[in-house]
Amino acid sequence: MPSVGDRIDVEGNRGTLRYVGEVEGHSGMWYGIEWDNETRGKHDGQINARRYFHTRRPKNGSFIRPPAANFGVDFLTELKHRYEGHEMEEIDVSWNSKRVETVGMEKIFKKQSNIHNLVHIVLDNRLVSSAPPTETAPFPRCLELNLHGNLLHKWDDVRKILLLFPKLEELVLRKNQMDPFEDEGSTSSVFSTSIRRLVISDCNLSAKSISNLLLAFPSVSELISLGNGLSSFSAVEASARLTILDLENNSIRSFETIQGKFDRLTKLSLANCGISKIEIGSEGSRFSQLNVLNLKSNSIADWNSINELRNLRALQTLYIDCDQLQCEAGIHIHEVIIAKIPTLIDLNRFEVSAVERRSAEVRFINKYAGIAEEKRQPHKEDLDRLIKLHGPPSVDTAKQGLSVIKLPIQFGDRVLQRTLPLSMTVEKITELLCRLFCVQHSNKIRLELERSDDGQIVAMDNGLRELEHYSPEQGDTLRLVIS
Repeated sequence: MPSVGDRIDVEGNRGTLRYVGEVEGHSGMWYGIEWDNETRGKHDGQINARRYFHTRRPKNGSFIRPPAANFGVDFLTELKHRYEGHEMEEIDVSWNSKRVETVGMEKIFKKQSNIHNLVHIVLDNRLVSSAPPTETAPFPRCLELNLHGNLLHKWDDVRKILLLFPKLEELVLRKNQMDPFEDEGSTSSVFSTSIRRLVISDCNLSAKSISNLLLAFPSVSELISLGNGLSSFSAVEASARLTILDLENNSIRSFETIQGKFDRLTKLSLANCGISKIEIGSEGSRFSQLNVLNLKSNSIADWNSINELRNLRALQTLYIDCDQLQCEAGIHIHEVIIAKIPTLIDLNRFEVSAVERRSAEVRFINKYAGIAEEKRQPHKEDLDRLIKLHGPPSVDTAKQGLSVIKLPIQFGDRVLQRTLPLSMTVEKITELLCRLFCVQHSNKIRLELERSDDGQIVAMDNGLRELEHYSPEQGDTLRLVIS
């Protein structure tokens, strides 16, 4: 007999059993279902002024007859159906919990049919709802178990399944609507000491449940917890061992709501967390090793928030939406961010080379040093730091109304003076200089810019870049080189 709280599948539509019994005015037995799909359902559990159950959303409940319900099968039954049966000719290859289908691999199919030798088990979007029989043999070689999108909800079933996997390193439970962990009566027990990566996204888990859950998985260092409706994250006891933490699509809103000292954390995702303002301050010391930060899909519109990211001393890679930030004409928002965060080497998957950094910092000085005091205030600390590094601003050709620069151009022993448009691309300049020096254009030809102040050689290796990007100054030398 099914119990209230059990997960259910009705022709591919998932839900939770909320009521078992008779319905006034209708004969026989009925199941009351709260659907996962918020657009499915007719009521909130109340019919003809009588309440049978409650749903979290209005019109998200239905009554169905018992024969229409599928409450799933135990783990071993589904595993055999998947790997020993002949339901399809396609084999699932798993990588980071993503599914790739490869057709016609008969040898692999035969090898995978010996289920107890499997290294990776993928049972995503299937009907696992309970643990297998107690006499089930273990899976001593399995390193990854993917149970994404099944009908599990009891943590005790998860515990019993894990008893069969002594060497498991990754467990994926995403999109299983799990019961609160603190209500299981087993929060002090250890579920697995081998699992390093735990994926519990979209499992309807509270911050308290996750905190207790981490105690049951004492070796977990990578936690993926997207879409659990969290407004805070507290893992005071477990925080010191986490190296990767993904809280995307929650309502975290600020660094202050992430409690714990994350001495080993290197990657943090707060994408789509409703963050509009960043305040880190001394909190940055709690993230001393953080070098990858994802802030995509947040509404960050002020430069003081970007300034706060300097408090993350190890930050090297940043993903952030820039469309709400404003900057001065003649400089790109990405360049301002690069100038402000001296440790960055990757911004939105764009490599920040030494050339890119110097160009961004010099352009930042030239564009912001002379603006009005009230507009300069959020940038004052950066200007002071960068002027000490690069010197005072040079004359801004854009503010002079100029769009060209006169440079000495060298090829071998020959040196010519030419005036070049700052908007001209490296590719066009290369073609021009090849004609000028009567050199056949080829992929062995390249441009270099020698700085007059420090003698640094800058490789101009991006043909689509405009000359202005490299911030050439009077006295610099442009060289045509054959490699």
